[in-house]
Order: sequence, then structure tokens, then C-alpha cells
Amino acid sequence: MEETALARTQTGELAPVQAGDAFLAVIAAAARDPQVDVGKMQQLLEMRERMIAKEAEREFVAALSRLQPKLPRITKQGTISVPGKDGRQGHKTPFAKYEDITKEVRPLLAEEGFSVSYSFDGSTCRCTLSHRDGHSKVASTPPLPMDKTGSKNDVQAVGSMMSYAKRYALCNVLDIVTVDQDDDAHLAGTITNEQALQIRDMISECGLNKERVTKLLAIAGVTTVEHIQKHQYDAIMESLRTTLRQKQGGAR
Repeated sequence: MEETALARTQTGELAPVQAGDAFLAVIAAAARDPQVDVGKMQQLLEMRERMIAKEAEREFVAALSRLQPKLPRITKQGTISVPGKDGRQGHKTPFAKYEDITKEVRPLLAEEGFSVSYSFDGSTCRCTLSHRDGHSKVASTPPLPMDKTGSKNDVQAVGSMMSYAKRYALCNVLDIVTVDQDDDAHLAGTITNEQALQIRDMISECGLNKERVTKLLAIAGVTTVEHIQKHQYDAIMESLRTTLRQKQGGAR
């Protein structure tokens, strides 16, 4: 959010305006002055653009910090069946379906003002995570081969490769964890006492007040650190590390 400044109206009264509007008003006034150096005007405009970009980046990081603890683990519901050759037994590989991932994460993305788009350069997929304030983050896959398993024709092979690439890139840009169905029981339950202590130490190091701790716990859907679920531990720790880096950066 931009700060509010005061500017004088045509009647001479002070009225609140956004800092960005005040800056543009200064530029407009300077543009009407024939003695103003055009080069300095350009430098001011470039400075303003850098300020806007930096603010957009801060909003992006803050929104991503709030989002990550909410992201669920995605169970691998799909199966790739690879037939054996020369009479050998084939094998099956579980994978997380793209539609399962997007079903879980799209509402969470929209809540924080994020959107996702994809582009392909040959068999390389680029996933762009964009925030409503203008900043974005890109994750790319390596060049991927066509998926011709299961007697797919050429069109089906391309479609399968693109679907795989999109879920690969999306999980990469959001750091989404996918797990086998057999892992569900292992990941269920609350964090250990040692993990709870580590979270409390990070909270203390970040200097979070009671209100911010309450908000952090509310994002995880709990009221105490000890009730945090195991699958939420990594995301919450990363969120706290991000907060700590911002604090250390601001202290310089």
C-alpha cells in the first residue's frame, strides 16, 4: 500500500492524496516548467518505476509467505503403467494429477491475489506465478520427451507431455509436496516436541508479537504451536525464515 500525502487544492486547502499521485503531480508540474532538465525528469520517472517494482515485490513475498502454510500435500492418485518388454513384467509409477493439484490450490491462490499461466517453447514449459500488484516468479522445466507409453498416438503423446510439464512446473514454483497414498498415515498427526520447540525459537527470533503469532497459527488452522500438523511444519518454518530475512534486511 502506498502512503498518503497532503497536497494543496486550487483553493489552497490541504487534501489527502496517495503518494504515487503526489509524485505524478510533481512530474506534471515540472513538465510545464521550460527550465526543468529533461534528463533529470527521466531519472525521476525511472526512480518511480523502481519504487513501484520494489513495492510489488514486497507484496508478492508477503502474500507467498501467507500462502505457503496453507498449501496442502497432494496425494498421488494417478498411475502410469509401463508394459514390460520381451516378456518381462512391467511396472506402475504413481503421480499427482494436474487436475487434483489445481483443484486444491486455485482457491488458495485467488485468495492471496495470485494467478498462474503457462507457455511452451518446444517441450520446455514455463509456469508464471503472477501477483495482482505486478510482481511475478517463473519456474521452467527441462526439455521433456514425448510420453508414448500405453500405445498413445502422437497427439496424445504431446498432450500427456504438456500435462506432466504443467504439474511439474506448478509444483516447482509453489514448492508443493506430492506423496504416495501409503505416506498419508506417516504424515498424519501433529509435530513432535522438538519441531514445536524449533518453531517457537524461530517465532522468538523473528520478534513476532502475540497478534502475529495468532495469525500465523490461524493460517494453519490451529490455536497452539503443538497442534500444528506434520505436513505443515516445513511450510511454516519457511514462512518464518522469510520473515526473519525481511527483518534482517530491514535492520541493515
